[in-house]
Order: sequence, then C-alpha cells, then structure tokens
Amino acid sequence: MKQIADTAYILCGGQSRRMGEDKLFLPIGKQTLLARAIDTCRSCFSTVKLVAPADTKFSDLDYEVVSDYSGCKGPLAGIISAVRDCRTTYCFITAVDFPSLTPDLIDRLLLKLNSQQYVGVGESSRLQPLCGFYSKTILPALCSFADDGGRKVISVVQRSDYELVEIDESCWLNVNNQEDLKRAREQYV
Repeated sequence: MKQIADTAYILCGGQSRRMGEDKLFLPIGKQTLLARAIDTCRSCFSTVKLVAPADTKFSDLDYEVVSDYSGCKGPLAGIISAVRDCRTTYCFITAVDFPSLTPDLIDRLLLKLNSQQYVGVGESSRLQPLCGFYSKTILPALCSFADDGGRKVISVVQRSDYELVEIDESCWLNVNNQEDLKRAREQYV
C-alpha cells in the first residue's frame, strides 16, 4: 500500500449545524466518531492526518492537522489540502461521520485502484465523494473548480475518471443529525 497510498486524511472541519453540537466527539458505542475513524484508518495506513480549519480542538491528539485550503469552503477545501499534502500517487480521504467505514471496505477500494482519478463508494452510480482514494492527478481540476466558486466535490469527481465500489446505502451511515446519531448508536453498541 505504501507505494500507491500510505496516508489517510480524515475531514474534521464541518460545523455540525444539522447535528446542533460538534459531532467529532459524540460517542457511538465505546468510541467517538473521530476515534472510530482514526482507528479504522490506522489499521490500513502508516500515516493518519486530520484535515480542518486551523483550530486548537485537536491539540490533545497526537495527529498532524493539515489546514483547509483557504480558497474555498466546505469539504472541497479539505480535499484540496489533503491531495496537495499527499506524497504518494493516491491518498485516502474520508469524512469523520461515516461509522460504517471498515478496513474491509478500504481494502475493496484499494483493489480497484488502477489509474483512475477517484475510486470511492456508491450505489447504482450514485457516488459518495467524501470517502475514497483521490489521485494527485485530480488536483488541478479541484483547484480550478474552487477558484471558479464551485463548492460541490461531486461535480469534479463526476467529470473525472472514477470508479465506484458498490455499497448498500441502507448499511452505510452518514451521521449528520440527531436521527442519524440515534440509528448509529443502535447499530454500533
């Protein structure tokens, strides 16, 4: 894995508006969302970095924080920073709020890597751009899109060379609000 991708980047910069509180540190089972994401990524990659606006809320953690790209907002800012920071052909990027992420899924994604600009998860060609492998080759398109005022990462990925690993959306949780949190806590005791 080291020659192709040895670093995982966890997007931690969201404002948790729909949740009403910082979801990074909300417990799901015996771990917080952030701890779950870190542990999953640590089991697959030699390096794990957090991506967020310059902030001190991570000062107690022993992980490098890569600052969000200042030329835009939202997940696009984090993805641009992660791809810029990446020192290998690919980097793995995930949002912190996917408690369904497993090492097995990461391995399935890794097996699909060939020369695509993005390999990620989705269902029936509906892709989830916040969990997958990004190639360094997609960086110019991401930056150009951001410079033109674009915000939706999916717009860039859909115009790139991408491949999806099919997942069942009913099994894939994205914890955005209190209802999602309740479902996650029921599923991950």
